[in-house]
Amino acid sequence: MATVHAAGVVPSPVVSVVLVAATAARVRQLERLLEAPEFAIVGVARDPETAERLVFDNRPSAVLVDLDLLDGGLEAIERIMATRPTPIVICGDAANQPRAALAAGVVDVIGPLDPAAGTAEFAQALHRHLKMASRVPVITHPRARLRARHTERVERGERNEPGERIERGERVDGPAAAQPGDQREPSARREQIPGRDRVRPVDPSDRTDQPANQTLAPPGPVTGSADLKVQHADRVGPGPSADVRKRKLLVVAIGASTGGPPALAAILRELPVDLGVAILVVQHMAEGFLEGLARWLDDSAELTVGVAQDGERLIAGNVYLAPAGLNLVLRPGFRVELSSPPDGQYHVPGVDVTFTSVARLCGASAVGVLLTGMGRDGAQGLLAMRQAGARTLGQDEASSVVWGMPAAALALDAVDLQLPLSQMATAIITAVEDCRAGQAAAGAGS
Repeated sequence: MATVHAAGVVPSPVVSVVLVAATAARVRQLERLLEAPEFAIVGVARDPETAERLVFDNRPSAVLVDLDLLDGGLEAIERIMATRPTPIVICGDAANQPRAALAAGVVDVIGPLDPAAGTAEFAQALHRHLKMASRVPVITHPRARLRARHTERVERGERNEPGERIERGERVDGPAAAQPGDQREPSARREQIPGRDRVRPVDPSDRTDQPANQTLAPPGPVTGSADLKVQHADRVGPGPSADVRKRKLLVVAIGASTGGPPALAAILRELPVDLGVAILVVQHMAEGFLEGLARWLDDSAELTVGVAQDGERLIAGNVYLAPAGLNLVLRPGFRVELSSPPDGQYHVPGVDVTFTSVARLCGASAVGVLLTGMGRDGAQGLLAMRQAGARTLGQDEASSVVWGMPAAALALDAVDLQLPLSQMATAIITAVEDCRAGQAAAGAGS
């Protein structure tokens, strides 16, 4: 049975929350942690059906789920995201399987990098996560509807509708399904990107027997029924223009920690494919998070998002996430090198490691961005990028979940421009345009 604590429309400064937790004791603990003027608990649920109904009826700013995914937590997330998409934050038992939660539409996770549950520090982190999540636009995830439809058809002995996908990794019936030995595009070599269903076009010049080249030609759009963004065909653009393909590749390096996933989504969805940049993202996350995060970001943006592979070559229009447990280093030829961290490195993957490698390789042909997060990781690397001539941006305190990493960079004078998250995408575009102007001026003078 749901316990509704507030009714009616909540004033805009207040974050209205629906709690979903397994036990009465956990509900009481979360209620105490959210006892603050800026929060209003509009409903409490202990099962997926009640959670879906409460969210549908109350339209909360955010949903906090502390319910084991195998005991109804995943079902609750899927139901909410299919019927009334709402920013969802998970904690406690639900955070034990972050990959599945993020893939289902969760916005943020309060997990291993956050303070211990029940402490004053945890309450502060909980407040920050919910406030940030409440500002994140979310999209419909129809998986719950598709699964129900699939179950009904299985019970009736029917096949899925042509082109309908029920789950990642399950068979897709109909003409859109790839058949064994499919040779529809024999001239194009492709590689599957872990963490999502799309394929990334591979640069034709990307051969290991060729010398590394510092200038890349971003590829045009992929053709064929296995097209890039095939599941979002209504958003596929014309691909990079001819002038973009002639440019020298620019690299945008982004580092984030606590509060990073929604901040990354807010930025990436605003960046156009024809910006002509490759984007490296280092997000502090525990093992099992990154693939789900990559899928979620990939669904949210026009850019192609995937987990970086050792030895692959950067391509404009793609976003490469550093995998959990490994450092991402950029090598000559715009090659990705993944390496084990040295003893004593606390944050893995390390933002400083990636930023420093970008500073060495790209110099002024790069943009560095340091977002919300605890600690100091990324501050020294951003300073190295600025000293090498790159444009550097830092998220401001007001829009950060935790203003640690950007604050440390600001203290080192590593930040060219500090600004709120809502202005970050525009600032990145402007910085890239400045880099292009600098390249043009350098070319004219040579």
